[in-house]
Amino acid sequence: MRDVQIWRNVSAETFLAEIKPVARPALLKGLAARWPLVAAGHQSDAHLCAYLSRFDCGSTLPYFAVARDADGRVFYNSAMTGMNFSIKSATWPMLADIILRAQPSIDDRSVYAGSLPIERHFPGLAHENNINSFVPASDAIASLWIGGPSRIAAHFDIPENLACVVAGKRRFTLFPPHAIGDLHVGPYDFTPAGQPISLVDFSAPDFDRFPRFAEALKVAEGAELEAGDALYIPSLWWHHVESVSALGALVNYWWRDVPRYFGSPNYSLLHAALAIRELPEAQRRAWQAVFDHYVFQLDDSARFPESGLFGPLSPTTAAQIRGIIKQALT
Repeated sequence: MRDVQIWRNVSAETFLAEIKPVARPALLKGLAARWPLVAAGHQSDAHLCAYLSRFDCGSTLPYFAVARDADGRVFYNSAMTGMNFSIKSATWPMLADIILRAQPSIDDRSVYAGSLPIERHFPGLAHENNINSFVPASDAIASLWIGGPSRIAAHFDIPENLACVVAGKRRFTLFPPHAIGDLHVGPYDFTPAGQPISLVDFSAPDFDRFPRFAEALKVAEGAELEAGDALYIPSLWWHHVESVSALGALVNYWWRDVPRYFGSPNYSLLHAALAIRELPEAQRRAWQAVFDHYVFQLDDSARFPESGLFGPLSPTTAAQIRGIIKQALT
C-alpha cells in the first residue's frame, strides 16, 4: 500500500486547479491548523466540548452506542441479521458528558456520533471554522463527527469530500472506484449507515473468506491525519476510517460539482438494475454500448452534437426527463 500524496501550504487556487481535477486522494497538511476548534482540542477534550457548547442550539443528536467487544467497529452483528450497535439520542450537554466518560453507566459501550449537520445542530460553528474557498459548491454540507475510538468499514460517498481532522488522529485506507469487485461488498440496501460497505475486517483480514481483498490492497492508498490536517476524497473512492484517539473529532464537507436539478446517480443505478441487469448477456452488452454513447460519452469523436433530452442538461430538460421517468414508473 502506498501513501496518499502529501501537499503542504496549499492554496484554494492550487487545490481547485491542480489537485481536484486529478481525482485522486490528497493529504493537505495543516489546512485547518488555525481553526479555533482545533486549538480547543489541543488544550483538552473538555475544552473541545466546551467550545462546541458555544454553538449548541438545543437540538437532539443521534449517536451510535457500540458494544465494547466490537473494538469500535461499526458493523453488522455476527449473524448479519442486524447491527452491532444501537442508535440513541441526546442533547449536546448529555452527549458531551457521555463522550467524556462522565456517565459510568455506559462504560460497556463505545460512543460515536457521525454525520451531524453543523448548520442544524451547531449554527455558527462553520463560520468560525471554515475552508469555504476550497469548496466550489455554495450548497456544500458541513458535518461533525465526534466520539471515542472507532472503525468505519470501507464505503464510498457520491459527493466530493474534504475531511478535516480537528481532534485526535485518524487513519484512512482508500481504494479507487474500480476496486469495488475486490472489496467483497455487502448488501446494497441493508447497511450500517446508508452506503454499502466492505465486509472485510481491516484489522484482521480473512483472506480465505475474502481472497480478492489481496488484489484490492495492491491499489490501496493510506494516510494518517493529525489535528489540523485535511484529506480530499474524490467521489466514489472507497475509504476505511479509523479514529485511534480517546476522543476524535472531524469536520467534513460534502458537495457535488453539478447543480441541484441534476439527478442522483444512485437512482439511475437502481433503475438500471430494474430494467437491464437481468437481460440476456448479448442485450446487456448492447445496452452497455448505448450507455457509453449517450451517457458516459468518453469518446467525443464517436458522437454528434445532440439536442433535446440528450443535449446540454438544463432545469427544463431535467424536468422533462423526470416527468418521463415518473410516468413510466407509475
